[in-house]
Amino acid sequence: MTFLFSSRALGALIVAAASVAPASAQDLIIGSKAPALSCEEWLKGNEVKSFTAGQIYVVEFWATWCPPCLQSIPHLSGLQKKYKDSKLTIIGVAGAERGKKDADLRTPLVKFIEEKGDAMAYTVAWDSDRSMSKSWMEPAKQGGIPTSFVVDGTGTIAWIGRPMEMDEPLAAIVAGTWDIKAEAAKATAAAELEAKLEPIMEEAGKAADASDWEAALKALDAGLALGDAAVRKLAWFKYNMHVENKDVDGAIAFIDKNLAGALKDDGDMLNAIAWSMVDPKQAERFAKKDFEFALRCSTRSCELVKGKEPQEAMMLDTQAAVHFAKGDNAKAVEVQTRVVALTKGKEGAEEFAKKLETYKAAPSTKG
Repeated sequence: MTFLFSSRALGALIVAAASVAPASAQDLIIGSKAPALSCEEWLKGNEVKSFTAGQIYVVEFWATWCPPCLQSIPHLSGLQKKYKDSKLTIIGVAGAERGKKDADLRTPLVKFIEEKGDAMAYTVAWDSDRSMSKSWMEPAKQGGIPTSFVVDGTGTIAWIGRPMEMDEPLAAIVAGTWDIKAEAAKATAAAELEAKLEPIMEEAGKAADASDWEAALKALDAGLALGDAAVRKLAWFKYNMHVENKDVDGAIAFIDKNLAGALKDDGDMLNAIAWSMVDPKQAERFAKKDFEFALRCSTRSCELVKGKEPQEAMMLDTQAAVHFAKGDNAKAVEVQTRVVALTKGKEGAEEFAKKLETYKAAPSTKG
């Protein structure tokens, strides 16, 4: 998922995330039959006209402008290589490209794929008319990318979520141990919760569009009262609304309150929160910074991905930046050295190495 911060963008993101209806025959959830593939052009790999019985597929929606999508490319390539002897086909569906004119979109996309070469080691298709998004993403009420759908050997949707969270479900699906009935029940419960949250998030989104952060926060509080699952759905928005309302203390207090409870296993969100405190592009949003808070979030996110690549390297990179912001250069160097070791010979290694040199060269400000 991409994260946007202007008042209008944040409001739009809230409304998009809220566009969920109660589970019905028209919804695409775990246990549903996978829709047909309708890509206009296959840019890399063999064309997949339909799902073959016994074959497992990952259908991932992505875009070249989406940072989390780019981070997922090496991960997806690794999964395709890992299961090269299994009946697994990963398909990256590009259908959300941006340009001044529609005619401009294909050429840079093709160039991007060509430049990636073997680093993008899976099938890639072009959904130029967005028919795939309309038949997959919209019925599944998925408003953000990257989003992956795993289709099992019977042509049934077995899992929906972010590519970086796909390893364990995919392993179980490939092994034939995935309990799709139990997962379908969970998906139905999640859809029902989304339906309850829809009017709440629409109200919050309208308030955010008007930069009325107090009203937006009040609207979200009604949803937070629905339990831990609702807290996980709304936490990112509530955190950012506090920040936009110049209430950094309130943002921190809310996350800290849930750090050992509802949010303790949401590594991606905790990493994003930690990064928000040290990201130069977001500096003007914060009237004050609390790097100890950022470190608490980062530490937990790193615990959750220990031994898992490439997530561990990315989250350690955030942690090193937090130590550096605190003025603890020695610790920043220590952590970033681990990042460099984990990414040696991989995409992004040069950038991580440059950060390490920056940390080594800077004077320490730790008291």
